[in-house]
Amino acid sequence: MRYMSGVLLWVVLSCAVGQAQQNPAVGKWDCTSDDGHGAVVRWMLTVDSDQGKLAGTIVQSGLAMPLIDPRLEGAVFRFKTFVNPNCTISFQVTIKENSLEGTFSCPEVSGTLKGFRQPSPS
Repeated sequence: MRYMSGVLLWVVLSCAVGQAQQNPAVGKWDCTSDDGHGAVVRWMLTVDSDQGKLAGTIVQSGLAMPLIDPRLEGAVFRFKTFVNPNCTISFQVTIKENSLEGTFSCPEVSGTLKGFRQPSPS
């Protein structure tokens, strides 16, 4: 009986740790944004989690911009990034397994975006 209790406790704790580490936003995402007026831009979104706190960067044309206030609410991932004094872009995306889709906006531009998670190195 004690053996079964120990095994059950180990399984429960292992599942809890695994779920905590598998935040659906975490990973490297190949993204494409479209402003609806012909400007299509490719960029990389990298999201990490340290003890449940999300952080990350957007890299586009060699320029890295940190994520501001990244937060996951269910399947909706929201974050911002500072581009220039006139433009802090707000993003809202819905994550479905290994893809994301959503919108972005700032005073200068708005549009849609799509992304796909890069496979994890084995």
